[in-house]
Amino acid sequence: MDVLSNATISASPDTFLGIYDELSKYNVHLNIFERLWSWYAYMQNDVLATGIMSFVMHEVFYFGRSLPWIIIDQIPYFNKYKIQGNKIPTAAEQWTCTKLDLLSHYTVEIPQIYLFHPMTKYFGMGTDVPFPSLFTIAYQVAIFFVLEDTWHYWMHRAMHYGWLYKKIHKIHHQ
Repeated sequence: MDVLSNATISASPDTFLGIYDELSKYNVHLNIFERLWSWYAYMQNDVLATGIMSFVMHEVFYFGRSLPWIIIDQIPYFNKYKIQGNKIPTAAEQWTCTKLDLLSHYTVEIPQIYLFHPMTKYFGMGTDVPFPSLFTIAYQVAIFFVLEDTWHYWMHRAMHYGWLYKKIHKIHHQ
């Protein structure tokens, strides 16, 4: 019963919390976000860690941002604010849409997420601590937004032609 009397639980050095504790002890100059970034050290595989973390975050925010609207949709008081009040999707239509979204995320999003990390490494964007200055982060994020928006625009535009539209993209416009 000696174990139960111990008030602290020590984290093993080969776990995420263990690495976080080690980083915190010896790198007191790192901020909380840089210490939490030790996930990469724990995974020892930047692409895997980036892929898993990015995809999970994408799914949480993509579907999480819909929850308030799903709830509001169930409250009759808000029906008067609907722009297309006569177009109410059925539960079956919503479930079909969700399944198509998941299919799209697994066949389109995951490959892009996994290609993102090697591309950023190629262009010199690091994942090490300490983080770069706020200025460096800001201009890298700004460049990324421009590149991502350009990529998205041209890919979406390409999806409106011929075979790509008929076989792949048409479902997006239902």
